[in-house]
Amino acid sequence: YDFLALPVSQVPPFPIEQEFVSEINGVQMETYLDWMRSCYFISVTGQPAISVPCGFTEDGLPVGLQLVGKPQDDLGVLQLAYAFEKASGFYQQIPKVAL
Repeated sequence: YDFLALPVSQVPPFPIEQEFVSEINGVQMETYLDWMRSCYFISVTGQPAISVPCGFTEDGLPVGLQLVGKPQDDLGVLQLAYAFEKASGFYQQIPKVAL
């Protein structure tokens, strides 16, 4: 592979009052970090990665796409992220803010 494309998070954004997601698809999340497995596993490998906006939930909340490259290919990851942002246009869409 040249790149991996993964979700930034296993769940959509949740209410700010909620400390962390306690369950995903019937699997209990024990700690704050458990619900971010798809993201932090890549971090510990040392591979270059970047998160880019990739759309919105049905409720209008933003979601991200994590792009991961080969070791030492930071430039390739940045180039792919730039190309994705230009092609998708999601970076120009601003979610509504609830005050």
